[in-house]
Parts: sequence; structure tokens; C-alpha cells
Amino acid sequence: LPPIYQCLSTTSATQLAFDGFASNLHPGGAERRVWALVLALFVCSRCAAAAAPRNKTVMAHNAAVHVLEALALGSEYAIYGAAGEALFFYVIVGNAVIFTLAALLIKPLPLTKQE
Repeated sequence: LPPIYQCLSTTSATQLAFDGFASNLHPGGAERRVWALVLALFVCSRCAAAAAPRNKTVMAHNAAVHVLEALALGSEYAIYGAAGEALFFYVIVGNAVIFTLAALLIKPLPLTKQE
């Protein structure tokens, strides 16, 4: 949550440039709001997965979000020259693999009758 706050704070919107995998973004207010939204969506997908770890749909959504993160940030890093770190990119890919395996291997809870 601190990176989201940092993106939205008045000081960073006017003074600080993006770094890491977001270094190709311009440090304007609109870009900061969109980046904060992306970070918030990652938080939401992980919270949903933590709240419903036996729900196949939730886990598949979480995996899809992290696979898309790996593809998007990987292309920014490898193709477009963003200033991310290789080790951090490997962690992103590892998360995508782990969450995908979790979604594929999960055994959903049996359906129960509602009265």
C-alpha cells in the first residue's frame, strides 16, 4: 500500500520520476493515477485469493493477473528498456508460475445444498 500512497501524494505527482519497471512512464498526474490503479488491482487480486483460496475462479483470476503482469513488465524491461532489476523480474515470473500452478491444482470445495 505505501507505493500506492506515494503515487497519489501531491509531492510525488509533481517532483518524482517513476523508477524500476514503470520508468518509461511520464511523471504526470494522470500516469500516476493509472499506475496507482494498477497497483490497487494487484492488491485486490491477492486479497481475493487469500480470502478464497479454494475458489477455482478466484485463483484463476489471480493467476491471470500475475501472468499479465509478467508479460507487461517483462516487455517493458526486455523490449522497451525500462530500468527494472533482473532479480525482481524473476520474482514476478516466479509469482506468475506459482499462482498458475495453484489455480490448476486446487481442488474446489464440494457444492452444498442451500436451504
